Amino acid sequence: MGDVRLAAGLRAEQLTAWLLRQFGDVIGEMSRPLTGESPYPFFAGVRERAPMVRSRSGVWLTARYSTCNAIMRDRRFGVRTTAGVSSAAVLAKALAELEIEEFLGLDPPGQTRMRALMAPSFSPSANKIYRDRVTAIVHRTLDRVPGRGPFDVITDFAEPIPQAVIAEVIGAPPRYHARLGHIAKRVGLLTDPVMGFARLREIRRLMTETKAMFGEMVEQRRAEGVDERPTDMIGSLLLASTKQEVPLGEMQSLLIATLIAGTENTVSLLGNAVHNLLEHPAQWDRLVADPTRSPGAMEETMRFDSTTLFTIRYPHEDVRIEGCLIKADSPVLALIGGANHDPAIFSDPETFDITRPNASDHLTFAAGRYFCIGAPLARLEGELALRALAERLPGLRRAGHPVYRTSAGFRALTALPVAA
Repeated sequence: MGDVRLAAGLRAEQLTAWLLRQFGDVIGEMSRPLTGESPYPFFAGVRERAPMVRSRSGVWLTARYSTCNAIMRDRRFGVRTTAGVSSAAVLAKALAELEIEEFLGLDPPGQTRMRALMAPSFSPSANKIYRDRVTAIVHRTLDRVPGRGPFDVITDFAEPIPQAVIAEVIGAPPRYHARLGHIAKRVGLLTDPVMGFARLREIRRLMTETKAMFGEMVEQRRAEGVDERPTDMIGSLLLASTKQEVPLGEMQSLLIATLIAGTENTVSLLGNAVHNLLEHPAQWDRLVADPTRSPGAMEETMRFDSTTLFTIRYPHEDVRIEGCLIKADSPVLALIGGANHDPAIFSDPETFDITRPNASDHLTFAAGRYFCIGAPLARLEGELALRALAERLPGLRRAGHPVYRTSAGFRALTALPVAA
């Protein structure tokens, strides 16, 4: 009976979105899955229309940088309603029986606790440890790429690097690496709209398997003894459990969140970066001439071609924003992709420029207390990967058409044929 209700919930969500699109409603257009079409003209229309735009469904949207930034930093807003309901309500119900609901995001005090447990694995000191590991992974990956023949940027470069890095960060034994990489790829970004019940069932099956694998890893490491100076996440969680109660289920939730978010987002960032560099040959030539520009290339990619197009916030009390009264628990969509193209902040925003001085002001990693805790690691991976690519394959060029994933909230490639 539970599966029947979930299927009905999915159909109701899809029907509502379809009806709103028929009436030209702004949230109906937002929910339209795209396959490579640029979302930025739509975002520009929302941005020019008003600071805050209200859908017939009651959802508010903003594509202005100053408004998005203010909302994401405003502590009166959370990622769930005051009743604790997530924006991914149907998916949350589907995963509730697996006891991994934390993956969908928490508000304080739960969010504060989760970030504290994850912090040792994503601190500046941890990044110093990871630098040599990431460098080795990047060059090992490029060693396998054909020197002159065609290869695919996504499957041969963008996927293997984050998959290997996150496995190292987690502390997963080598025998689990291939399976974890496959699961991360299949599950993708769970907050993107689920397009059918079969997909939902696959996610549940994969999450059940992943939870069990992480349970095995944690208990195996626990039996080996707690490391007082851990260099991976499982070790850090076990050390924390000697000082406070950290249930196994909580550890599994954090490890799942790290696997999925830490893999999928970075894969997409790397793919989008290479695609935009090759689409703008003068910018690729700049990077080849000076590979130390790789951090700037990653920041401009995150501004120019955001992987995450929007994020949802809920006011926990009535709030007045830009002269509009937003009632408590009314969904507010901060259109990150629109904010990152706001000409009030970024001059000539439709130009891809890896030397842009304020590119790092983008909101792709969000802002405030929900700022992505893994952002420093993603930046490190992007810096090292693009630098090595420019140094080792300076003649890189397109060898086919890019293929985009079909998505309403995420902009990423599934294939990018190139040759060196």
